[in-house]
Amino acid sequence: MRFFHTNLENCQNTVRNHPEAVVIVIDVLRAFTTAAHVLAAGAPEIILVSTINEAFAWREQNPRLLLLGEVGGIPAEGFDLGNSPSRVPAQITQTVVQRTSAGTQGVVLAARAAAESGSVPPILCVSLPNISATMRAVQTCAADTVLFIETGVRPDNWGGEDIACADALESLLQEQPVDWPAITARVLDPRSSVLFDGSHPAFPSADLDCATDIDRFDFAMQVHILPDRLALRKS
Repeated sequence: MRFFHTNLENCQNTVRNHPEAVVIVIDVLRAFTTAAHVLAAGAPEIILVSTINEAFAWREQNPRLLLLGEVGGIPAEGFDLGNSPSRVPAQITQTVVQRTSAGTQGVVLAARAAAESGSVPPILCVSLPNISATMRAVQTCAADTVLFIETGVRPDNWGGEDIACADALESLLQEQPVDWPAITARVLDPRSSVLFDGSHPAFPSADLDCATDIDRFDFAMQVHILPDRLALRKS
């Protein structure tokens, strides 16, 4: 099995160059940790979008939709929920529309690149709370190539938590042991985790507990590329 690692800046070229790959989009802090909590709470699907305006357009079509997301980490004005896993309601019956600065961007870019190249790769979204379920989903795909999009990776050491998640999943897929305390430490150590010291209401420290709750959920999250939307559902 071959593994390739990329980020938001380069992911479209990498997807185009590897149409045979299973695409794994990673956002530990916090998009896909939040998404896992949303699906676990009962949402039938999450519509993943790139822009705030797209989210509002969806709600114009269906006022019952819940809007969830952020701009620069701060809850988007007019949205129902911020991108905080610890604040996801215990029960959600509506479809949710999610827009984030990293995670949903990675899915949109990957799907766009795949469409341009004429491929339809499996696209899975992962964070540590559903990492083993994601490993099993990748195995089901029986692909020889796995492409990790580490959406939080930016200059100045941002995004180390996504690299840690990718490293752990790569080890699982190769049936190698994973040092989970070390993986957790890498999530808590990166520069981005400093935001969650409790001093800002948009970044509750409880989100770190959610993000490091390894294998809390026994489901993968697969992106369904539909004619009108990118729908994230339990798999």
